[in-house]
Amino acid sequence: MQHAQLLTSQEVSSIHDASLEILKDVGILVRNGTAREIFTRMDVLLIQIL
Repeated sequence: MQHAQLLTSQEVSSIHDASLEILKDVGILVRNGTAREIFTRMDVLLIQIL
């Protein structure tokens, strides 16, 4: 039975970059008002969908 292998630093970097790209292009749904307030204070772009 083969055990899982750790990712190389290049693989971690690639996953990180892809994650940021997804967040930029797709975004996330934030329903929690406190979290939205924190994001607003940090100058995160919020688009409200009604």
